[in-house]
Amino acid sequence: MKRPPMPVRFEPAPPCVVVATAPLVRLARFKRLMAEDGWSVDLGRMCLDRRYAHDLLVMAHQSASDALRELAVTLFADYETVPPPRFTLQ
Repeated sequence: MKRPPMPVRFEPAPPCVVVATAPLVRLARFKRLMAEDGWSVDLGRMCLDRRYAHDLLVMAHQSASDALRELAVTLFADYETVPPPRFTLQ
């Protein structure tokens, strides 16, 4: 049985801008350490959503885990190396 065709959408896709260039190994470690503290982390969103990443880094910096606090500082520096995106309306 054939599936019906997908509806055509004409709205533009949301902008997709990388906001961090942190090594994947570092991000994976961050996710693991946050999970140990009871927090869930979406790595894809960490790379595309600066506000989400910043909020998580703030929570991580307040952790009782020395390793997580140190990693949060390192990741925050990674985020600072990429300037915030600037969008223009055309």
